[in-house]
Amino acid sequence: MIKLKLTILNMKEFLHAVNECTGEIAVLTPDGKTENINKQYARQEKLWEAYRENRNSLPLLLTVSDGKDYLRLVNYYAGDC
Repeated sequence: MIKLKLTILNMKEFLHAVNECTGEIAVLTPDGKTENINKQYARQEKLWEAYRENRNSLPLLLTVSDGKDYLRLVNYYAGDC
């Protein structure tokens, strides 16, 4: 598992990158658990709500199960900044 700490400024493109991944992309919840968000649209809707409530910014701590998925998310993030 690879950990990644990001601040999401473009939720639409972030979720697009997540949904292109092949493995599990898990977000750390406030209670310390992890929840997979890859193609989990109900969970993604909750992220959208938190993003909007936080004025279009959302800090996330992710765990990524596959190295290729990690690179995909890093490339998304580098291009979004």
